Amino acid sequence: MLGILANTSSDRIDAVFRDGQTGIDVSPVRAFAFTPHVPIFINGNGGFTNASGVVSGSGEESDPYIIERWDINASAASGIDIRNASVHFVIRACYIHDGLSNLTFGIYLLNCTNGMVHTNTCSRNAEGIRLGQSSRSNNVVNNTCTNNRYVLGGVVRGAGIYVTSAKDNTIIDNVFGSGNGICIFLVASSGNKVVTNTCDRERGIFLDSSNNNTVTDNIGSLGLSSSSNNTISGNDIRGGWKRGMNLYVSNGNLIENNLINGGLEGLRLDASNGNTIRNNDLDGGLPLWLERSSGNTISDNHCISDYSSVGIVLSVSSENNNLDGNVLTLTTDGVGILVMDSDNTSIINNNCSYNGYIGVYLSNSSDNVLISNTMCFNSYYGMYIEMGSRNLISNNTFIGNNGATGTYNASHIQAFDTGTGNWWNGTDERGNYWSDWTKPDSDMNGIVDVPYSLDGSAAAKDFYPLTNPVTKPIYTMVLGRGWNVISLPLVEHGYLASTLGLNPGDMVSRWNSTTRSYQTHIVGIPVNDFPVNPNTGYWINVPNGTRTLTLYGSLPTITQSRTITVPRGGGWELIGFTGFNTTRHASDIPAMYSSPGSITIVSYWNTSKKAYTNWLSIIPTVNDFVLVPGQGYEIFCTASGLLSYEP
Repeated sequence: MLGILANTSSDRIDAVFRDGQTGIDVSPVRAFAFTPHVPIFINGNGGFTNASGVVSGSGEESDPYIIERWDINASAASGIDIRNASVHFVIRACYIHDGLSNLTFGIYLLNCTNGMVHTNTCSRNAEGIRLGQSSRSNNVVNNTCTNNRYVLGGVVRGAGIYVTSAKDNTIIDNVFGSGNGICIFLVASSGNKVVTNTCDRERGIFLDSSNNNTVTDNIGSLGLSSSSNNTISGNDIRGGWKRGMNLYVSNGNLIENNLINGGLEGLRLDASNGNTIRNNDLDGGLPLWLERSSGNTISDNHCISDYSSVGIVLSVSSENNNLDGNVLTLTTDGVGILVMDSDNTSIINNNCSYNGYIGVYLSNSSDNVLISNTMCFNSYYGMYIEMGSRNLISNNTFIGNNGATGTYNASHIQAFDTGTGNWWNGTDERGNYWSDWTKPDSDMNGIVDVPYSLDGSAAAKDFYPLTNPVTKPIYTMVLGRGWNVISLPLVEHGYLASTLGLNPGDMVSRWNSTTRSYQTHIVGIPVNDFPVNPNTGYWINVPNGTRTLTLYGSLPTITQSRTITVPRGGGWELIGFTGFNTTRHASDIPAMYSSPGSITIVSYWNTSKKAYTNWLSIIPTVNDFVLVPGQGYEIFCTASGLLSYEP
C-alpha cells in the first residue's frame, strides 16, 4: 500500500502549498441513517452482488447498481474498492472513515468507467476518494472530504480526491473541510473537468503532469507542475498567507476570468512558457510574478491594491512576453510593472496610474518595446529605466507623475533614464505626451517644437513630444459569481445597462432613494434599460462564472458632483467615484457632503465573502477601508445634499 501512495512530486507540491489546516468547517457526516458494513471489495462486473454491498440495480445505464447508506470503518482496508468494472454503478450517501491507521482509501476506483460517486462523506483516510489507473468517464459529485492526510518522511501527503492516470472524469460540487493533504490532486491525468468545488485556501487543487483538463468555477488555491494546455477559468483562487496560484514548468495553459489572491504572491510562473493570462483580477504582495518564463501573453488583467509592492514582475530572463491592456494601481510604495533582467518584451496599452512609487520600472533590461501606455499621477516617476539599452518608448501618455502639473518644473520631471541608447521616440518621429510640456507647436503638427529632457545620467530626451494624449483610458474589472456593486471610474462614454458588455441573463439594478425601489435590467431582454452614470453605484448579478468588464472613457479633470435626495428621516444611496485615486478612505466621504454629519454609514459589499463591511461615523477609525476605483458603495444619509470631490 505504501508503494501505491508514494508521492513523487511532494517537493513540487510544497513549493506551491504550505502545510496548513485552515479551511471550510463542514460537518463530517451527512444527515442520513447509516448501517454499519465491512469494507466492500468488487473486482469485475460480476462482483456486484448483494453480498458485496449492492442494495439494488442491474448495472444498466437506466438501472445502475446502487451502493448506499453504509457506515464503513476503513482501518483494515479501503472502504469501497471497485476494480475493472464497466457497468453502471452508483456509490452514494455512505460514511467512510478512519483509514489513516493503515493508510487506506475511503473510495477507490481502479480501471472503472460509468461510476457515479456522490453525496458521500469521507473522513480521516489516507485519501478520501481515489480514481486510479485507466478510470474514465466517472462522476464524483457533491461529496464531503475532511482530514484525509498523513505525514510520511516529514512530508504532508494524502488528498480529499486523488486522480491518477485517469481521463475524462468529472469532479463537481464537492466540499473539502480542513485537514486534507490536498483537496483535489490530479497526476498524469487528462481530459478531466474540475468544476464548482469548494476547497481549502492553502492546499486546494494541484495538477502534476496533467494536460488538457478544465478547472472552472472552484474556490481555493491552485497549482500546476509540468502540466500543459489546461483551461483555468472563473475560479476564486485565494491562497491564504502564501500564494494563490503557481505554475512550474507548465506551458500553453489558458488562465482567464479568475479572482486570484495570495498573501505573498497572487499568481507565480516559474519556467513556464506560452501561457495566456487574461481578464483576471489579481491581488497579493506580488500579484503576478514571472521568473524564467517566456512567450507568455498577459492581457486585460486588473490589479488595484493598497498593500501590493509590484503589480507585474518579469524577472530572471523572462523573455519575449507580451503585456497588453492591463490595469495596475498599487498605492503603497507600489510599482505597476517591473521588468528585471529580462529582454524583448512588448508592453502595450497598459494603464499604470496612481501607484505609490513608479508606473513602469525597467532594470538591466534591453530591447523592450513600450507603446501606448498610460502613466498618470504616480508618486515618483511614470517610467524609470536603470541599466537598460535599446528600449523603445513612444506614443505613451504621462500625466502628473512625480508631482508634475500643467506647468513645467525641472524638479518634477516625469521619467528617468540611466541606461544606454534608449529611444524615447518611434520610427514615425512621434514621441510621448507629457502633461507639463505641450507647447509651443508653431507649425501645428501635433509635435512640441522643443524636446523634453528626462532625469538621469543618460541625458535622454524625447525629441518629438506630443501636444495631445495618445491613449484613451481603459479600465477592466472582474465580477465574481453572485451580486457585485460597481461604479464607473471613467467619464464621457455614455453606457447603458445593456451596453456594459455583460452576458445574456446577467442583471443590472439601480436604486431609487426617493421611492426606495430598484429598477432591474436583464441583459438580452429589451426592457427596463437605463443609463449607467458616473458617481453612482449599481448592482450587477452574475449567475455563473465570472465576467470581465472592459470600460472605455476619459479620466475626469474637473470637480465631480452628484445630488442625493433621500426621504425625511434618511435613507440609503448607492455612490461611486471617478478617477483612479486610491488614497481616499470611507471616513473621507462625510467631508465631501454638503450636509455636515449627515452620512453616518458607508458600506462595502464583498462579493467573494457575500458580506458587508461597514464604516460607522460614531467609530471612525474602525473598518476605514480604501475606496477602490470601479467599486460602488452604499451610504446612509440622514438628509439630502450634494456630494462633490476632486477626482
